[in-house]
Amino acid sequence: MTERVSVYRALFAIDVERSSARDNAGYARMREALFPAVVEAFEASGIDWARCETQDRGDELIVLVEPDVPKSRLVYPLLGHLAETLRHRNRTAREDDVIRVRVALHAGDLVRDAHGLTGSPKVVLARMLNAPATKLALAGTPAATVVLVVSDVFHTDVISQGHKGIHPEEFAGTTVAITDSKTVRAWLTVIGHRSQASAHDRSATLEKARQASPGDDSDKPEQVPTASVTPRRRRWLLAAGAAGVAVLMIAVIVVLVSRDELGTVPPPEKDFPTAAEECHTATGAGEILPTGSALTSHAQLGEILDFGPMNGSVWRTVKDSRTYIWGRAGSDDHDRQNGGIMTRWKIGNGPWHNCAVPLPATEPDYVYSPAVATQISGKDTTIEVCLWRDTPPAHKCSAPRTNT
Repeated sequence: MTERVSVYRALFAIDVERSSARDNAGYARMREALFPAVVEAFEASGIDWARCETQDRGDELIVLVEPDVPKSRLVYPLLGHLAETLRHRNRTAREDDVIRVRVALHAGDLVRDAHGLTGSPKVVLARMLNAPATKLALAGTPAATVVLVVSDVFHTDVISQGHKGIHPEEFAGTTVAITDSKTVRAWLTVIGHRSQASAHDRSATLEKARQASPGDDSDKPEQVPTASVTPRRRRWLLAAGAAGVAVLMIAVIVVLVSRDELGTVPPPEKDFPTAAEECHTATGAGEILPTGSALTSHAQLGEILDFGPMNGSVWRTVKDSRTYIWGRAGSDDHDRQNGGIMTRWKIGNGPWHNCAVPLPATEPDYVYSPAVATQISGKDTTIEVCLWRDTPPAHKCSAPRTNT
């Protein structure tokens, strides 16, 4: 008998909301959009897609990642990049073509058989991905594109370790049923959430969660008198209550996130500049490009500038041996705002030079700030990207970057 050798892998799974409701043409369009977006997000996060082992299940994709890849990259910047890509696509998609996804992350030992790598970690991954609490977290945040659920192991090893771009306080604990008699701890969060969900919407989501079972939707038990509750049904009801608590916690997160990404929008500086003031002063040819969108092979840095209905992100690209930083801005379709995006730069302790582009409330798509080189006139520049809103005045800037 051949000995089966265990191999350790990080496990990534992604599933599309309401995929079964699509016709064949819609299903094909979904796959044509989703799979390249996932590959791009992996590559942009420094994970070599060619080294990953994938298992295509139609509307669901499982990716097994080599153990030498830092697991934190599967969260940041990968999921922010994926959420932004899907949100950008969804802006112009028909309602029945919108793509919103659930992502599950786990890690553990697998064994290889004739069909590939298998083992109990994949079972846990599937149960988390399709848990009622995970589905309801996405259904209850209609403006979000990605909901993430992670195993307790992944939370301990990665989420709670304080890695860059990962915030443990944004995760809510829940319980996921693996079998009728076994449950596991898991953790939920909404990635890059921009929803302005009402209290009524959150209450409706919570009520649905209270009625949900931890198994498949088709397994939900019927309502029975208390005296008739069997041990199996009691487990169902307890797990449903746990799912309700989890979604309540997610609802709290939603409220906080909608109040400017778990924080308060910084008060505007006195006379915060929103005009292109001396953008090109003392610059040479090619050191500032008119718009970042014209650059190819660009990558999102993962730093999200969102607050309220305003959406902003920071981007980097290399062109002709120069590295450039620029920004992209938009506002939520249901609550468009006047504002803008600015790349501002300085050399040493010198003054800021502002390269700003306005975002009118009538603009249905993104606008892009000028791309500024990380060296100007042979000297290192300090660069920030700032998103602003006109009324009420508010802004949010990225961390300063020097010779990125």
